[in-house]
Amino acid sequence: MTTLELSHELKMANANVADTINKALERYNAGLSDQREHIVLHRTATPSHLLRAVYELPDPVMRLLYTYKATSGRFWRRIYELHPEWVPDDRTRAELTPASMRLEREELLEARRRLHGAYTPQKLIEARLYGFERAARKLRFADGYALRAWLRDLRLLSRRYTLWVLLPPYDARGYTQTVTMAAGRKGEDKTPIEVTVWTERGLQFLARLKRKHPPQNAPDSYGTNPFQHGEQYVYTNGPMGPEYVTFVYPGINHYNFMDADGRTIRLSHSEAVSFIQPIQ
Repeated sequence: MTTLELSHELKMANANVADTINKALERYNAGLSDQREHIVLHRTATPSHLLRAVYELPDPVMRLLYTYKATSGRFWRRIYELHPEWVPDDRTRAELTPASMRLEREELLEARRRLHGAYTPQKLIEARLYGFERAARKLRFADGYALRAWLRDLRLLSRRYTLWVLLPPYDARGYTQTVTMAAGRKGEDKTPIEVTVWTERGLQFLARLKRKHPPQNAPDSYGTNPFQHGEQYVYTNGPMGPEYVTFVYPGINHYNFMDADGRTIRLSHSEAVSFIQPIQ
């Protein structure tokens, strides 16, 4: 939640909401003897048409302000009517300590530090590193999904949280790196996430691997999607025998179909090639 989002809910200007909350925090901080325990709001992305900054509103800060006597009045009552999750109960009251607030600030600063040093697509190019999409284009695969599916069928790749990792003995040969990238839509706050990228050495390894283990399923099944969105097919491995299914969309390492009852059938690449047949 930000002051801008809250201002829309309150039908007030962002400047008024931000100023009121910041002044309440100033009064709260004035009563603390240790300046290290002062609580301040941190700025976030601010649209160019706004004259005042937009601030983040962490839940612990808003719960703390609920307990502070300076928050009495219609403005504050309306806020806590709209956001009852900010009204502390016995459990959340225990969280409202200077130490917990300081820890949250440290975590936020750490996330910002990681975001400041995060790679962009251009930085990856300059560092001669390749995401799955760019590596796939270099190797003449249709996309990153096709490259991952091929590696998983060879049992060389596995998913670990947000990372795709090579399995032993290839995992410690410098073929991949873990980097931090900024995830999020254009114009919105970004979140730092760790992703796997390929090095030049890794790309050479993939090229050798493709020559040694070329995709065998026709027609070039790792280069093109063999199914058409919205088309019906026959699923030959259904629990009650063959059944009609509709292709919905490809996932990261699977295909999604829908049966006549609206249930999703999720198949790996090899399962789809084996059990999905066109309607004759």
